[in-house]
Amino acid sequence: MAQPIKQADVAKLAGVSRSTVSIVLNERSGSRVPISENTRRRVLDAAQKLSYHPSDLARNLRSGSSQTIGFLMPTLQNPHYWDILAGAEEIISARKYHISLAVANMDPEREHDCLRSLSRQRLDGLIVIPTFVDKITDGQEINWSSRPPAIVTQPVENADWVFFDFRSGNEQVMDHLLSLGHRRIGLIASGLRQDLVQSRQTIYSAKLAEMGAPVDKRLLLRCGNLSNDGYQAAQKLLALDPAPTAIWAINDLVAMGVMRAVYETGRRIPDDVALVGFDNLPLSEHLVPTLTTVDLPARELGRRAAEILFRRLENPNAEPVQETIPIRLVIRASTGPAPSPDLSRNIGLKTSTIWKEVVSPRDPK
Repeated sequence: MAQPIKQADVAKLAGVSRSTVSIVLNERSGSRVPISENTRRRVLDAAQKLSYHPSDLARNLRSGSSQTIGFLMPTLQNPHYWDILAGAEEIISARKYHISLAVANMDPEREHDCLRSLSRQRLDGLIVIPTFVDKITDGQEINWSSRPPAIVTQPVENADWVFFDFRSGNEQVMDHLLSLGHRRIGLIASGLRQDLVQSRQTIYSAKLAEMGAPVDKRLLLRCGNLSNDGYQAAQKLLALDPAPTAIWAINDLVAMGVMRAVYETGRRIPDDVALVGFDNLPLSEHLVPTLTTVDLPARELGRRAAEILFRRLENPNAEPVQETIPIRLVIRASTGPAPSPDLSRNIGLKTSTIWKEVVSPRDPK
């Protein structure tokens, strides 16, 4: 096997010292040894003839930089997080940096291990999308301002963070459904993010109270974050008597599962059940009917997170940057006026059977 070309080989061919080669190839300025244009050209020509490429590892060790940003993602199964990653990658690649990706799979122990591993790697900084940030901060597993510095996509005391204005989004959802006459609203929330669940339930209860409507705790369910989780939760809601006339899902994937459950009972969206998602995934505007949802500008959040992190790298002693990104409700065809009480309580079995025949037609005989 051929031996790798070293700076000493370039120096021998160019007829100069190895330190001169190092100065030229690493474009070091301020050296006490003057480098003439003729010498610089001989070194570059020799390096080209030998196909010599400086070692990134060696260069980074000298500079103290790894040119790498760690990125902790909750899951690979939700496109929302891929959009955050894509936004961050735009800024990171423009700076000629690379990404070291870790995935926590919505598991608290794995999130803990991933974060600990990333913080021990030779990284310039971290972008963290946490699910169990309370467990991380309670255990003091990471000092967010230490090396490597980190930015979190959730409010954390004394840290750089960027976060969506979830409170405003939650209020917009409830105001919209209540304005359409809905009072029995099913809320399917995640069992993982306790802070978000509590915020949504608080706003949910407060908005119903403003309308003089009671809160039926049977309408408040927790589930996972995928479509099948939404499907199972919606089955429970739709079996209630009276059933909800509207369902608010934790995200668009869960809302897609709700859609399936609604149709399997013979109900129609939005005539019998209005449906609202959260995230505004690209697929949401291609569903039938198109999905009313809250638009979370995920790419913008990813870009801002990366920009703030690089600002921290350039000015380690600056005050923490803490930003909230506005979000908005996108009203589409999946929400409409609440049906009359009689219609919402009496969806016949015959209609359900017809639906099943449509989605799963029998083989002709």
